[in-house]
Amino acid sequence: MKKYFKNLWRALIGKPFVIGASYHDVTVVVNGKKMRLFDSGYNLILTCTRSSGWELWSMEGSPSKEWRLIGGEYDNAKFHIEVDGKIICFN
Repeated sequence: MKKYFKNLWRALIGKPFVIGASYHDVTVVVNGKKMRLFDSGYNLILTCTRSSGWELWSMEGSPSKEWRLIGGEYDNAKFHIEVDGKIICFN
């Protein structure tokens, strides 16, 4: 089954894709600032919904302990997600 999806991904994108990547391999870049999820502690959440696409949320520096949007797929900030060094989403 993995081979099927790997070949499908290659056919669609033309580049090999790593199956089985984890959050250790995820880096989010917002306005040129790189944030590796693994190194960022517990104050970042990366979400994806049908209506808002990929978004990075943070609670760091929030006195009211509310989540604030750092950047997203449809946000004005320059934003991209890398998995194992390959860009999978950008705006």
